[in-house]
Amino acid sequence: RSLGRLPTQKVLLAGAGMMATAAFCGLVLVVSNGFPGRLTAEQQKIANFKFNAAEMFQEGTCFVTPETAKIRGFDAEHCLKLSDQKRNYLILGDSHAAHLWLGLKTDLPDINFLQATSSGCLPTLDTVGERQCLEVRKVAFEKFLPNHKVDKIILAAFWTYPDLAAIPRTVKFLKQYADEIIIVGPTPRYNISLPRILVGRYRGLDASTTIER
Repeated sequence: RSLGRLPTQKVLLAGAGMMATAAFCGLVLVVSNGFPGRLTAEQQKIANFKFNAAEMFQEGTCFVTPETAKIRGFDAEHCLKLSDQKRNYLILGDSHAAHLWLGLKTDLPDINFLQATSSGCLPTLDTVGERQCLEVRKVAFEKFLPNHKVDKIILAAFWTYPDLAAIPRTVKFLKQYADEIIIVGPTPRYNISLPRILVGRYRGLDASTTIER
């Protein structure tokens, strides 16, 4: 019998059966957390990683967003505290700069990392952008640096081609207050979460297509 001649009742029952099966499979996946048994212990640990911006970026204190600015502003006393026992490196920029802090602090414990970062503008002279970002830049460029020299400044951002013209003049300005200026970025951005990419890589999947180009 052709599909076109199947009784309507049978078609509806078949469709309902397939929907019920799909729903059941989805429920099993949720309850079993995506069949975690298929992953090794290390892969499961990566897959369960929870991003915490407050801990990893110092969001709300040293990394300011429009949302956190409504609660509290940039904490200059904490974020720009110099050490007289360690070399002092200042991280300036947007979220691409803020995400460097934890890794640098962990890998280089003998260095004191200061941080003045915000979403919404670039860490360059005469930048334009969101209010909270311009305020952080003003504190760093006009209040802190003219009165405190640091060993190095790490300038990081989501740079685009038009932004490059402002970098040389900004570096020249910052060299008054640091022995070395390091330019970083832009860092890779992914279409899906990095933990999922890493787990997929462990399992032999190609992660190259997940990077925004």
